[in-house]
Amino acid sequence: MIVPFFISLAHALMTTQPGYLSAEDIEQKVMSSRRELRSGVISVEFDSRGAKDHYRGKATTYFSGKLRRRDLVVPYEREDPKSRSYREVICLGETKAVSYSDQVGEGTRTMLTYSDLTQIDPGRFDYGFADPRLIGLAAIEYSNLVHYHLEDLFARSDRTGVKLESSSAGGRDCWKLSYKLHNGTLEEVYIDSDRGWNVVKRVTMDDETDVLVDTIESELAQFGSPPRWFPSKCRYWRSEKGKITNEETLTVKVIQFNQPVDPKLFTLEGMNILAGTMISARPPLGPGQYYWDGRAIKKLPETPGLGFPVAAGAGVFTPQSQVRSWPWLIISFGAAALAAIVFWKLLKPKPAG
Repeated sequence: MIVPFFISLAHALMTTQPGYLSAEDIEQKVMSSRRELRSGVISVEFDSRGAKDHYRGKATTYFSGKLRRRDLVVPYEREDPKSRSYREVICLGETKAVSYSDQVGEGTRTMLTYSDLTQIDPGRFDYGFADPRLIGLAAIEYSNLVHYHLEDLFARSDRTGVKLESSSAGGRDCWKLSYKLHNGTLEEVYIDSDRGWNVVKRVTMDDETDVLVDTIESELAQFGSPPRWFPSKCRYWRSEKGKITNEETLTVKVIQFNQPVDPKLFTLEGMNILAGTMISARPPLGPGQYYWDGRAIKKLPETPGLGFPVAAGAGVFTPQSQVRSWPWLIISFGAAALAAIVFWKLLKPKPAG
């Protein structure tokens, strides 16, 4: 019994040293750790700066199995000083995708896109959404945290020159995984095996000239019960010829893992959609136009003989647009009445003189 024990112990010690763990072993440990996150809530604040744009905002992501939802709030501080904020809610399921947005400022403008993923190619559409488990693996929440999945960083078939070595990042020992993609892009990934197999640094270089470099660095903290290591703060920056052109800081404010998430959050009723919002469906829901009445999707009735939809009963226009439109309606009717009076006087026969 003693001999097998020491053999197992020696094997365990050996497989933690360079040369005994392959790149695929390391990647599998990272992916397995993140895939253990089956449900939860992650809320972040971000500050994103580019050459022309500057966004500060908040984003909360809910996920449960294959259901995902992200609520994004971005104040318009630079683009439109009169506008107060922009809110976007995106909800993804196995067969449906819904994107809703409203812009608060000079009135409220709303938009709702409803997609049936069983009848369209999901790859054709960008919902501005990413797997919430990717914080620290992929770049930034607002601008670049899209299109990425765990498999886009690890276990790729289009890479060569895969190398695994001991290194350091942030003053701590870690693994460094590097490889080159067929398009010439160079990847360096730094993994902290002592703190939950987390990616603590990633560097992406545009071929070997280092002209364009994307870098992500993450700080780790423990969340939940039992405690789990996860990025608490991420910094992303892009440099071109040594000059930083884009950067973003993402700070995790609230986090909850593997706890039940209210199923209603993944429904139209739970998305807080303004009643009267018109629906753009892909593919179309049917002939005519549709809108959300606050409780269900409804079809707009058509005016007999005219063939175009009109608002009825429940109200298709927001209260703000109604308030803004009624003075113009009075002015329009007044102008029309005045024009009719003038026209009638011009046509009225004059008495013979």
